[in-house]
Amino acid sequence: AATANERLVVLSHIPIAPGSTIDNTLLWNYEDVLKVLHSRPGVVAAVFAGHDHKGGHIIDSADIPHVTLQSPLECTVDAYATAYVHNTRIEIEGVGDVPTRTLHFPPRS
Repeated sequence: AATANERLVVLSHIPIAPGSTIDNTLLWNYEDVLKVLHSRPGVVAAVFAGHDHKGGHIIDSADIPHVTLQSPLECTVDAYATAYVHNTRIEIEGVGDVPTRTLHFPPRS
């Protein structure tokens, strides 16, 4: 992706960034994975995960947004989201308990 001047979105069942979830649901080797994601600044546009049913969101030290999506099983009403991908951001349009967010891509190096 870096060579082709492209960006990528990481999809993972298990959250990767501290603060995007409760600590006991983090990927066991999250520090190693974050090193890889941070090794090419500006390439990773966003990381989406699940697993922690209450959800969460953080922007890490490399300006990569990490979103842990809520489980519909835990929501009080129908809940889902639609993502709209643009050149510089992802717009998440949430419904129900899922919040609407704008995720700005980290700057390219």
